[in-house]
Amino acid sequence: MRAPEARFVLPLALCVGALALAGCPKMPRVSALDPNPSPTATLSPSTTPSTSPSPAESPPASDEPILRELVVGSAPRAIAMDATGNGYVTLPTDIVKITKATGTMSEATLLNLSTVPFEFGSPSSIMLAGEAVWFTDDQRKQLREIKAGSSGQTEDFPFGSLPSRMALDIQGNVFVADATGRQVGALPAGSLAGKALFTAATVGQPVDILVDVGGSVWTLGADDGDLTKISRTIPGNTLEGLEVLPNIPPLDLTQGKGIAQDDGGNLWVTGLKASGGQLVKVDRGSGSPIATFNLGFVPGRIAVRGNFAWIPDDSPSGTMITKVSLTDGSVVATYPLGGRASDVFKDAGGDLWIPVVTSNTIVKLDF
Repeated sequence: MRAPEARFVLPLALCVGALALAGCPKMPRVSALDPNPSPTATLSPSTTPSTSPSPAESPPASDEPILRELVVGSAPRAIAMDATGNGYVTLPTDIVKITKATGTMSEATLLNLSTVPFEFGSPSSIMLAGEAVWFTDDQRKQLREIKAGSSGQTEDFPFGSLPSRMALDIQGNVFVADATGRQVGALPAGSLAGKALFTAATVGQPVDILVDVGGSVWTLGADDGDLTKISRTIPGNTLEGLEVLPNIPPLDLTQGKGIAQDDGGNLWVTGLKASGGQLVKVDRGSGSPIATFNLGFVPGRIAVRGNFAWIPDDSPSGTMITKVSLTDGSVVATYPLGGRASDVFKDAGGDLWIPVVTSNTIVKLDF
């Protein structure tokens, strides 16, 4: 595989809010790769999609991000980053390690781990668990761990089905959504070596998973848009006590897309129904919907930051990420990504990282 290259875009003035809509001067897009930038190129948050969006950077104002771009290789699927700019990106047949992706990301260093060489099959979702790196392998149907301190050597755990998304609790236990086996698998904290898999069956076809602030595990069904809540009922909060709780109310969705949690512990779900894309606020205790907002676009996965949800457009031609108010569901702004996003990840520092599958890039929303 050709070694990936890094590219970055220099800051560009960003007009925000009503004043921007009233009259924002057009500013040139300036790039280290383009010595003759166009005098008419702009980037501003907008409530209408751009016909030819492209990422750029701009100085922060209010709670607005700088958009930064990094070329990582073919069709990035998922990303896991820490707050210091170190992390991993899954590609169709490889995993790219990113180090020091800070500032303009011009200092970012990329390493294709399969050139070490180790075979990763078809890596999909990825997660950092302390010093360990966990990823799912669609080809081998395995949950795999890159050993701490190694360049890419793995410990493999046969899953027997198709693991998809993963979540981590505060004890370090790992929960895996099994899309084809319709179950959740749980593995104790620590290395995969010698681990036993605990399962909770009958959870629909989970497309996303999270652990809430109370330690309960939630999955969202891809095929029905319904939530499943899994509790630990045995004293000591052990994995042996996994139990699917009954009577979680339906969300009136036909398809689930993503699930996230706000600072108050409420759940936020993106999905579809006949009238279009939806954002649903859900009570963490009962699983009951509190409010439903019509988005006006096809939502993908979701990240919640403060009082706003950040949701990529998941339509085939989608190239934007939308900032949505959690107060009333209104669209605050949209930002161009330069292609279609496959995921959105919030790191420990609150920055957002977005794999853009059609442009072979990672876009960072730097706050």
